[in-house]
Amino acid sequence: MARRKARYARSTVRLFVAAIPPRALAQRLAEAAAAIAPAELRMTPAENLHVTIHFLGEVGPDAVVALQADLTEACNLHRPTDLTLDAITPGPPRRPRMLWATANAPPEYTVAVNDVAAAAARHAPDAGSARPGTPHITLARLRGRADLRRWPEPQPLDDATIPLAELALVRSTLGPRGSTYATLATLPLGGQSAGRR
Repeated sequence: MARRKARYARSTVRLFVAAIPPRALAQRLAEAAAAIAPAELRMTPAENLHVTIHFLGEVGPDAVVALQADLTEACNLHRPTDLTLDAITPGPPRRPRMLWATANAPPEYTVAVNDVAAAAARHAPDAGSARPGTPHITLARLRGRADLRRWPEPQPLDDATIPLAELALVRSTLGPRGSTYATLATLPLGGQSAGRR
């Protein structure tokens, strides 16, 4: 059974759709989190920071081209908007295991998440339902089985906006030192070019 799972994993790619913050903002968020994170937390490298729009799971390589086309069409229906981060705070709220940079979701964001999930559904059988919820960037997470009784107090963020002119189709590769990400395609919103960033 384990051998069959390993063979299946090698024959697929692990994908998600994300909003990528500008580099300067990602670096600022990483530094702000490092300044308050206890030793029990493992920091996310600045180059890996993102807001997950929809996690697609394992997708067959033959489905990627059609998936990209359907996602591009869905994203083209939406006008560019902004996602404003408001705080660095422990997450999820009830049982924290991570340090998040959170944002309030504007209505346009929620609609876009739902449309992305719908567009991906037939190509990504492992994907769950759309989860607009609380948009967030995972800045750090607990190491292994570590426990943390006292989490840092929430820290407000100013001037921390992600321009949503495009989304990204990202491949995630799991490794012994964590995941590495590679953008397979950009998905412009409203037909705008990536130059808005």
